[in-house]
Amino acid sequence: MPKKSASLWIVLKYSANSDVLSRFMAALLKSESQLSQFNQHVLADFNVVMADVTGLWNHLAILEISLSHFKEEDDIECSFGRYEQKILSSEISYEFELVVFNQAGALSSVLTFFTNHARILECASKQFTARYTNETMQIIKLIVSINGIESISYLRDQFSDFCDEHNFDAVLEPIKY
Repeated sequence: MPKKSASLWIVLKYSANSDVLSRFMAALLKSESQLSQFNQHVLADFNVVMADVTGLWNHLAILEISLSHFKEEDDIECSFGRYEQKILSSEISYEFELVVFNQAGALSSVLTFFTNHARILECASKQFTARYTNETMQIIKLIVSINGIESISYLRDQFSDFCDEHNFDAVLEPIKY
C-alpha cells in the first residue's frame, strides 16, 4: 500500500537578528520533509518566510510539533496548515508578466482582473528603478489556472484591453510541463 503524501504551508515572521531560519531548517531536516517552495523577505527590522513543504503525513506531523514550539516564543509569529493541491484536469495554467510604471493600485487592479477570470496560483511583484529614465517601475508575475470551459481567446482579448486601458506592457504564455 503506497504511503500518502501531504502538503503544509508555513509563514514565519521574526526579528532580523534571530536564529529562527536556521532552527526552521534544522526542524525540516529532522522531519525528513521536502521543501518545495521557499521565499524570504527582509522588511524593516523583521523577516518573513513563506514556505511550502511536502512529505509523508507522519513526517509533516514531526515538523508541525517543531513549529508549534515557535508559536510559544514572544518574538516569533508562526502560522501553518495542511492543504490538498487541487488542479482540475480541465484547467490550463498560464504565466502572465506585466511591466508597469509604478502606478498606485496597479497590483490590486491586476489581481482584481484575474480573480474575475481565473484562479491565481502564484503572484510576485517587485519594484525597481529604470536605468536610463530613473522612473520607478514594477514587474508583476502571475501564474493562473484557467478553466478549460473559459475561452482563452476571450481572456486574451479582455486582458489586452485591460492592459491598454491601464498602459501596462504584458506577456501571456502557456506553461509547458
